[in-house]
Amino acid sequence: MKKSFISSVAVVMLLAQITPVFAANETKPTATFFENAWKDADTTRSYGFTCKASSTSIKTKKGVTLTGDDKKQVDLVLSALKKFKRTDVGTLLGQKKQMYTSRESLNSLGILDSMSAGQLTLDEAIQKMKTAKKAKGEIVVDGNFVYYKGNAGWKVFEDADFANKLYSAAANDSLVSTLEKSSFVFKNYTNPGKSQPAIYQGTLTSDGTTTLLKPFLGEDTAKKQVNAPTSLVIAGDAHMQQYDVVAKVVLGGLSFTVKDQCTAKLKNATIKVPSNAATIDAATGKEELSKLIIDL
Repeated sequence: MKKSFISSVAVVMLLAQITPVFAANETKPTATFFENAWKDADTTRSYGFTCKASSTSIKTKKGVTLTGDDKKQVDLVLSALKKFKRTDVGTLLGQKKQMYTSRESLNSLGILDSMSAGQLTLDEAIQKMKTAKKAKGEIVVDGNFVYYKGNAGWKVFEDADFANKLYSAAANDSLVSTLEKSSFVFKNYTNPGKSQPAIYQGTLTSDGTTTLLKPFLGEDTAKKQVNAPTSLVIAGDAHMQQYDVVAKVVLGGLSFTVKDQCTAKLKNATIKVPSNAATIDAATGKEELSKLIIDL
């Protein structure tokens, strides 16, 4: 998804509840049902979400024998793909002009980037991969105040312009901006007799696909991939519950699957503003926050 750590808060879609527009005995939902759901997703500014990204089904081409540094490098790439995990959590409360976003990740792909940039030797990258651990960063925007937490506890600084930019990165970006609306078609219902969620199959947009795959492939190669297949769930009361992206990638003799599984929440979405944050000056805060984001 095209978002950075900050703007990834606007990736996931969630809708305000509206009156059901189809009955349980219909063979498929009406076009109005989908259009109303999409419209709400495009306009809502009050929601919560959790997205979990990972890479799976990692395979190498059979019949190829590698030795020495070539084998070390391939093994390093395979290890990075298997270890990679990322969880993004976010909440937006437009009526209060508050935003929360967090990322917890084991950014093993960043080690490959450092090696490619000449910042690590192959052997240094191998050792770093062995000790790679999860890191977490959190950010809260409350009016003119920006709170953030890395390894040193919560800190806060006041900067109205900067706070507004962070908030706007989430609030001004549609929750369905990474989904290709025209691609979605109804597939089937699930849990008949209950809330009867409707399943739609479609894709991410080109930009959404590029952003999702960029950490794995680099921007130039990611742009050449087909739009990532996406399964979208709309509940019987016409709000979007979740979407799952499954992008299969083939790169030379290596193939793997990138998954991004997202769930959304509207009811009882809240943001807890830290009460024990250490106050610092804006210049220091923005510098530390920038480094926190980059490291994740």
